[in-house]
Amino acid sequence: MLVASDKLLLDGSLSLTVSEAKAGETVTVHARMQTGDGNTWRSEAAYRVEDDGTVEVASAESLGGSYEGADSNGLLWSLAPEDLASAQQRDVADAVKPLRVELSASSGGQDLGEAEVTIQLLPTGVTQIPVRDGGFFGELFVPPGEGPFPPVLVFGGSDGGLGPRSLRSAAFYAGHGYLAFSVAYFAAPGLPEELVDIELEYFERALRFLTSRPESSGPPAVIGTSRGGELALLLGLYLGVDRVIANVPSPIVHAGITKAPDGWLSNVPAWRYEGRPIPYLSHTDGKLYMVDGAIACTPTYLDCLDDWDRVEAAMMHLEDSGAAVLLLSGARDPMWPSALYSELAMTRLRRRQDGRQRHVMFPGAGHALVPPVLPATMTVVRHEQGGELVHLGGIPAANAAAGRRVYAETLRALAGEHTEEGWT
Repeated sequence: MLVASDKLLLDGSLSLTVSEAKAGETVTVHARMQTGDGNTWRSEAAYRVEDDGTVEVASAESLGGSYEGADSNGLLWSLAPEDLASAQQRDVADAVKPLRVELSASSGGQDLGEAEVTIQLLPTGVTQIPVRDGGFFGELFVPPGEGPFPPVLVFGGSDGGLGPRSLRSAAFYAGHGYLAFSVAYFAAPGLPEELVDIELEYFERALRFLTSRPESSGPPAVIGTSRGGELALLLGLYLGVDRVIANVPSPIVHAGITKAPDGWLSNVPAWRYEGRPIPYLSHTDGKLYMVDGAIACTPTYLDCLDDWDRVEAAMMHLEDSGAAVLLLSGARDPMWPSALYSELAMTRLRRRQDGRQRHVMFPGAGHALVPPVLPATMTVVRHEQGGELVHLGGIPAANAAAGRRVYAETLRALAGEHTEEGWT
């Protein structure tokens, strides 16, 4: 007999019990998921049956299969696609549509049962509202209940800001009682085509729109990832946002990204404020590095650190920011050195001596800190805008472990849980 969780949110833990098996024997559990593109993803693990004839997958050691050790979500994050090339072309989920995972258990050629779990990407009661007026292209997620709710602005990075990951995150935070606005800032209708000359005033208007909603109450927070993490730090510095969560960020302002063949190596501003470009670090004297046929930009950005005078000129004066800042980074980030960058940011932030800054670095993790209930096996994907294969890196198990911690740390930061010694 196989009994599993009915539904899981992004930070959930799979409960899976096999019963009526023979003590001491080995049970194999298979997981299967089919995505919207028709691709099939599979994982499996073997476990020893306890003396009472049961296996509790959350605490049982995997004896072999798709993952090692004891991990409640091991069968989920270790799901791997049958068609790798197809899986590299698109995100595993279609924005916030649910995913369904079929589970089956067997021992000694005997079937022990089947179950299905739904990964619920839009929490129950959350309302999704498209926002296309006012020059915006975004999605507003309203929590259940009467409110009012604390507001949070969510955006991604070089995907244009409104990718599936940002939408899922906004929906998740709405499920935890935050009025979340996921907004694009380029590569969407009515917006610039490239990550070039993006005006911070656009986000000023987005924050004003968000805080003026009748469901909104309190000062807004911002959550950004990658180039969006860089942007989040800028919004705290230039716009006075009180609470900033920056995932795999940079305190160095980098050049924009164009659609030219060498668009990663540009000498154009990414951001503007009050009509002037924000000082940035040019990449035209760098080169692109490839790992396993995919772009890995960390060596490029490390090369750019050789001229420290240029780096200092592009460094944000975060000591002048009044924001409480949470930085989250991956130690094995091949897209850019987010762990090093976060420490550079902390060096500036600590000058304030107010304890309102914290850096959490995840060992073994790469650029994508994957929710633990979603596959973490895709470490090379095709970039949404440029179309090139890019290396996200990290060890799948570490990426999933980091993803779980990201949500916990972010919720604590949004709630303002910090002390004079730092964020708790």
